[in-house]
Amino acid sequence: MIESESRGHPSVRLDVARGTEDAVRHLLELGHRRIGHLAASHDRPTFRLRRRAVDRLVGGKVPRAGSDFTLGTAQATTLGLLREHSELTALFCDDDVLAAGAYLAVRELALRIPDDISIVGFDGLDIGRVLDPPLTTVVADAAELGRVAFELLVAQLAGKRPRSRVLPVELEIRGSTAAPR
Repeated sequence: MIESESRGHPSVRLDVARGTEDAVRHLLELGHRRIGHLAASHDRPTFRLRRRAVDRLVGGKVPRAGSDFTLGTAQATTLGLLREHSELTALFCDDDVLAAGAYLAVRELALRIPDDISIVGFDGLDIGRVLDPPLTTVVADAAELGRVAFELLVAQLAGKRPRSRVLPVELEIRGSTAAPR
């Protein structure tokens, strides 16, 4: 199992709770208190873990909107979220593609990143490096995730009982986050 768990089956997943906590803590340490969550609309264990981590750290009712993984939908969803919650100074996005859509929305509203709103993504996709400013993101090693999953599968097929694994992630701070004004 990849990014999921099932009794009796080995799994490999990213440490998304810690990665989300690192990202939200970074925003809190910068002084943000009005943080929104651009969430994946998919109900999967990895996204439930992210949602719980955001809620735990931000506290209270977190302004949240769900989107699928397309730029257009992420842009439209972010527009709605920011229009309804104009007080937000930062967004945590469940994915870098969602963050890229958020960039489009922020620009459509004539806001500046990070001067008016800080944005953090998740996954460490190459798109984050070419955004302007480059996206602060939680970097996950997708190749390692696949390698370990294959290793567990081979071991299980060989009759072994491999242990499930949780792989580390790392927050990479770039230009999309700053202290709120």
